Amino acid sequence: MGKFVDHFRSQVEDWQGKLGDVESVLKEWTAVTKQWAALETIFLGSADIRAQLPEDTKRFEAIDTQFKDLCKSTEGVPNVIEACCQEGREQMLKDMAANLELCQRALNEYLDMKKKIFPRFYFVSNIALLDMLSNGNNPPRIMKHLGSCYDAMCNLIFVDGSTTVCNAMVAKDGEIVPFHEDFTIVGAVEDWLNKLTDHMKKSLRYLLSHAYNTAAEWEVGVPRHQWLYNYPAQAVLSIAPCVLWSEECEASLEDYLGGNEDAVKTYLEICNTRLANLIMLVRGKLEKMDRRKIIATITLDVHGRDVVKGLIADKVEGPEAFAWSRQLRFYWLKETEDIQVRIVDYR
Repeated sequence: MGKFVDHFRSQVEDWQGKLGDVESVLKEWTAVTKQWAALETIFLGSADIRAQLPEDTKRFEAIDTQFKDLCKSTEGVPNVIEACCQEGREQMLKDMAANLELCQRALNEYLDMKKKIFPRFYFVSNIALLDMLSNGNNPPRIMKHLGSCYDAMCNLIFVDGSTTVCNAMVAKDGEIVPFHEDFTIVGAVEDWLNKLTDHMKKSLRYLLSHAYNTAAEWEVGVPRHQWLYNYPAQAVLSIAPCVLWSEECEASLEDYLGGNEDAVKTYLEICNTRLANLIMLVRGKLEKMDRRKIIATITLDVHGRDVVKGLIADKVEGPEAFAWSRQLRFYWLKETEDIQVRIVDYR
């Protein structure tokens, strides 16, 4: 009986040892599988990565062959103990994990280099970034990722028949903003995206400048409530209820200081008339984008009108008065084609 117990105890200890080995091997195997699956499409499917990281690509290819051979050799072994407890198997998996970690580290360093060139890549997942880098010469395939790089833009409009020349950008809400001139995509993706950002800024400056110049003709040409159909929302909201309101309000205060006691009251009437025209528009049938733009303009116009009312009630005597300087004011700088925001003496 004692011999049987000793034999049984020995068998139990042996099985416990093997099960412990199985647990360790399966843990390593699972980790290697996850790492291998994450890197396979990158190192084997991305031409850009293969060209930029040749040594790490070779390292991964060796691991890939070794890992697939391992899976094939164990496919016909239904016994988990037999499959996991072969001599050297755990160490082989640990070596594979270490080499995969080297591949991952090299990949991270490569992606960090790209992110430093175009910092907006920090907002993109590594998988999406790799997709962008591998399709740098095929811009239409990158468009689906633009929304991750830019807060509002989601697409570009390409010139008919071209995949590298575009003439407008599309916002996430569907608004189309034309470029001041065609933009040609050429070079590495991180380089042309930087150039695209600069091109967007130049286009917006051009639109703002054009909107500012044509706004001077409100009283003799296209009236304000019709003028706003000609420009995207950002240009309309920046120029009409901000820049022009600041200039006109300040001019009325200067006229008041010069002796025209009804100057500010006259400007209040102009504000009310313009506001009424916009309200008539939103009561009618409008396209979705136009309605949103007009409602936003009305919101700012109401604030501007209330400020003018306050100036009249406080009997403000000129543009140097604190009641005016404490307001958030917007001024168009023709030299730089930029808008300067002022409040009190802060710029």
